[in-house]
Amino acid sequence: MKQFFVTIFLLIIALLQINAQTYGWKKIATLNGAGRIFFIDSVHGWASGGSDAIYRTTDGGATWASYPGVNAFGIYSISFADTLYGWCVGSDGAYGRIIHTTNGGKTWEFQLEKFRRFYLNVFAASILKNITAGQTKNQITPDTGKIIQTTDSGKSWTETTPFDSSVVYNKIQFLDSLNGFIWGKPPLRTRDGGKTWQALPQDDRIESPSFIDTLRGWGGYSYGMFHTIDGGMSWKFQSFLDQPDQLSINDVDFTDSLNGWAFGFQFYQGVVLDAIYRTIDGGNNWYREEVGLSQSGSTAEISHAQMLNKNLGWAVCSNGSVLKYQIITSVVEKLSEQRPKTFILRQNYPNPFNPITTIEYELQKHQTVTLFITDALGKRIETILNNTFQEAGAYRVKFDGRLMASGIYFYTILTETFSDTKQMILIK
Repeated sequence: MKQFFVTIFLLIIALLQINAQTYGWKKIATLNGAGRIFFIDSVHGWASGGSDAIYRTTDGGATWASYPGVNAFGIYSISFADTLYGWCVGSDGAYGRIIHTTNGGKTWEFQLEKFRRFYLNVFAASILKNITAGQTKNQITPDTGKIIQTTDSGKSWTETTPFDSSVVYNKIQFLDSLNGFIWGKPPLRTRDGGKTWQALPQDDRIESPSFIDTLRGWGGYSYGMFHTIDGGMSWKFQSFLDQPDQLSINDVDFTDSLNGWAFGFQFYQGVVLDAIYRTIDGGNNWYREEVGLSQSGSTAEISHAQMLNKNLGWAVCSNGSVLKYQIITSVVEKLSEQRPKTFILRQNYPNPFNPITTIEYELQKHQTVTLFITDALGKRIETILNNTFQEAGAYRVKFDGRLMASGIYFYTILTETFSDTKQMILIK
């Protein structure tokens, strides 16, 4: 009994720590026909839009531009290798098609078309290599799962059928250039970048799993959550998210061993409502995060989501609503109106820090400023300012890194006439 009370006490403390921060889901846009979403970093993202539109944002979703895809082409999945090179897969109702862009989605061209396959998912591991998986429909091998792969940016594709089974492969996740999972019946795992695939034991209870490494993953089924610690060889029931027959899970996304989300929909008084559940203890306990969408007689089922990290993510709903989750980790303050003699980015202090540090910079003249944080691999993990107009003067940023892991990070300032990068170290 004593251990039970300690567990409850620790959970309450953890929840209070989260609620003390500025966070939440917020509707940021409505995109006609949006069904899939993909972000390469904190500012560059894309969303599918009905039969022939692809949306693009360069400011984290605050504004979206619409670009024509291909007429009468239903897009099922989007993936980008960087901010320029990307692929979309889907179907026109009769044939599976793959389209490709080299300019960030402004224009698209066919790479593979008029094949009797409905390609359902795509993953771009790099500019030169990506993998798609889906469902074949023809008179010879109806409903047979297919995986195709390219290593030359789509100039040629190699098609494989790892196992002779009637299957739809509906989710691809690669952890690095070698290790990946494709979920279907049976689910598959590769350790060599897709050259060969191993069939995993089939468990019909697991939908849309999310892996954080080659061993640990989570998958939802209706109102419950399952967990694996052996790479999908076996799954154990972990916890309930809600009452039976009230919740259905469409997507699961974990960013690390503690932080995860489950997305889907919930029936309430005859209306389909958005449902987002969050865990901060590795899936043992879950609580609901409110979005507060106005229904107006339409459904708001969350069809797809992507968490970039534990304090930033996006989701799209069946009614075209785009949601953004963000924890505010920095506050920008102007220190002086006096015009400095030069542009300066100062070293943060304290450094090393835990978890709050101060970044100061000076602008010699009015500028559009971008200030962001990257990890040791160069991945942008936090954008403090994004093309924000600031007058000449001295500025101070209070940055909170409590949701980041210990390690070496870099902060970069970009203006119209000045740029600089400095290193900072977080030690917890």
